[in-house]
Amino acid sequence: MPLKSVVLSRRLNAEKPVSIDSMLADVRSLLPAIAADAAAVEKQRKPMDHHMQALADIGLYRFFVPKRFGGVEYPLTTFVDVGLMLAEACTSTAWATTFCMEHNWMLSQFPMEAQVEIFSEVPWVIAPGTIAITGFPSLLRVVLTSQVAGPGVRG
Repeated sequence: MPLKSVVLSRRLNAEKPVSIDSMLADVRSLLPAIAADAAAVEKQRKPMDHHMQALADIGLYRFFVPKRFGGVEYPLTTFVDVGLMLAEACTSTAWATTFCMEHNWMLSQFPMEAQVEIFSEVPWVIAPGTIAITGFPSLLRVVLTSQVAGPGVRG
């Protein structure tokens, strides 16, 4: 189920950004339900759609969206706090949520023209991404050998 770009009306229509304490309280309020479904999440190998939607509804995915596009630009330390809180309830949901939150940080590093195109249409984006390892296989073999053999040992 694709997530909708829905934010609670008190967040969307707020004159100023919601406080960090308010957002953390909203996350805490979801923890019992997330914890109750942790075993089912592991069995189905993906977070519950309704939990991911609830996290979207409280505005969590706006965490790293630039303020000029309606985001909140909260600090990295609070991002870690959110991840740790969620992980106490369900590590899989925590991993997926923080992974999705940081997509907006990645997109905010794009040139301004791209940011305008992305964030002027939606309040946040979940855009799976990856970092590709480049190089030659022989280089990789040397790195792996040195990792296994240890420093100063030739493989």
